[in-house]
Amino acid sequence: MRKRIPLKQGSSREVLMLLFLSFIFFASPVFARENIADCYIKSFDSEITVNQDGSLLITEKIVVDCGDLPNKHGIFRVLPTKIKVEERGLVEMPIKLISIEDQTGRKYKYSTERNFLGNTIFWKIGDPEKTVTGENVYIIQYQVKNTLRFWNKNFDEFYWNLTGNFWEMEMDQVRVKIIFPKEINKENSAVWLYSGAKGERENQFADYTWTEANILEVKTNQTLPEKQGVTISVSFPKGILTYRPLPWWEKNWQYLFFLIPLAGLIFCFQLWQRYGKDLKIKKARIAEYEPPQGLSILELGRLRDGYFKNNLFTAEIIYFATKGILTIREVENGKLSFKKKDYELTRLKNKEAEKSLTSAEQKIVNNIFKTGSTKKISELKNNFHEVVSEVKKDVLSDLEKNGYLEIKGQEYQAVFAITGVVLILLAFWLLSEGWLLPAIALILTGVVFLIFMFIMPKITEKGAEVNYQLDNFKLFMKTVDKERARFYEKENIFEKFLPYAIFFGITDLWIKRMKDIYGEEGLSNQLPVWYIGGNLDSFDFKSFDDSFSKVVSSVGDSTSSYSGSGGSGSSGGGGGGGGGGSW
Repeated sequence: MRKRIPLKQGSSREVLMLLFLSFIFFASPVFARENIADCYIKSFDSEITVNQDGSLLITEKIVVDCGDLPNKHGIFRVLPTKIKVEERGLVEMPIKLISIEDQTGRKYKYSTERNFLGNTIFWKIGDPEKTVTGENVYIIQYQVKNTLRFWNKNFDEFYWNLTGNFWEMEMDQVRVKIIFPKEINKENSAVWLYSGAKGERENQFADYTWTEANILEVKTNQTLPEKQGVTISVSFPKGILTYRPLPWWEKNWQYLFFLIPLAGLIFCFQLWQRYGKDLKIKKARIAEYEPPQGLSILELGRLRDGYFKNNLFTAEIIYFATKGILTIREVENGKLSFKKKDYELTRLKNKEAEKSLTSAEQKIVNNIFKTGSTKKISELKNNFHEVVSEVKKDVLSDLEKNGYLEIKGQEYQAVFAITGVVLILLAFWLLSEGWLLPAIALILTGVVFLIFMFIMPKITEKGAEVNYQLDNFKLFMKTVDKERARFYEKENIFEKFLPYAIFFGITDLWIKRMKDIYGEEGLSNQLPVWYIGGNLDSFDFKSFDDSFSKVVSSVGDSTSSYSGSGGSGSSGGGGGGGGGGSW
């Protein structure tokens, strides 16, 4: 029978005090964690196996406690794929994920993102449709290549951020086990440990021990706060591990994306050769004294340039005036010093002349005067956009129907336009996700498609003949001689060909040639019925062209066709690291 030994009064108080202190010591952390505002890492256990070729096999077991916090789905882990090394610049460290699972082997749902601007890989672990509470275990296993530093003349080095300095959660306990090849051991290695914020060169949070000859263990001695980490440097004799440089494709695989624009260029070029390359008339240039017949200025401009220039619409207005369909009068807008030139168009009742217009030209006339018989150029900005798109479609339709343009090239032009825009939009999305080089590759590809869009429509042999005649007619207008001009003087070729001078962009030259023919006074005395307020010499063609071109270019529809070692390291240094958090 055991004999009961009575406690003295003082002893009783001491026991009670001991129990109270024990309660405070053990209970206060629990109490603190019950009032956390976010998840925390209860334990971070990592096993790192250093392989003979310098690669690492890393298994991280992360126990996260979120308590009863709402709307938590899991964690995310971020790792660098490149690190900046003074001796080498950016060093590529390819990461291959092996598995993400819990302690029972159940696979977690996760997504992977690569940020090529920040050179990181991001694993978002958890199901967005499900929430988690309490403790959850995340076991992440991955392989990293090109991790060791072989470039020092005196030693090789394992310099690694064991935890990462960018965790948004505290870590109650960190344990890291590093397994080296047997040739690397306590006797021939030097170890430096750094802990704290990024850049910290001291160690206050961790200790290390060699548990076996080639196994090094690192443990924290207190809670590791947010954005604090542990980094280790282990140097050992050269020649133990084999340096195997990464193959070119593994270091530079992103550049393979530039094969995409190359393939796009080849694809577009082949289609252009077949459906877009214009025929050329291989005949000598000789002056022709009339423009091609049966085609409007808009049609001629579209055939010659491949798209609709703004001055085509100006030329059409002057053409309507010379045909007696409308008159032009210069007026002024504004007050005093703020007065600006404007032009007033008045429709004449000349149905016979309007009968000779194409459907596209008639639409232009009807749109200008749809609210009255008089309209200022400045007033057209409000409604001219309604007709521009229709006019272009009509012109293209007539050119195709009459055998001047191939329809197939027109279809591919639309495809190229859509493809180019989609590729560029996709590139900007990739850029926002950090995929820099793929984004650049897609932008280049999109630009290739858009360039070929502009040159895609193919003119037929009939269309090529028209362009040949146009070039010859332009030659005549630029080099007209007095005798030939006088031959046409009865037909008033100055007014007759003035719209074509605007079309060719040689208005000033044409006026100069006419002054050479008629003389300064002779040209000034010509009074065209369609220009009210002065003679042709006082008509500021450039101002009129600029005014009307601004109207055309300001409409919503474009006028173009579719148109470490030795204590020198720091916390956060070396490879590995990264961070993470909860979500």
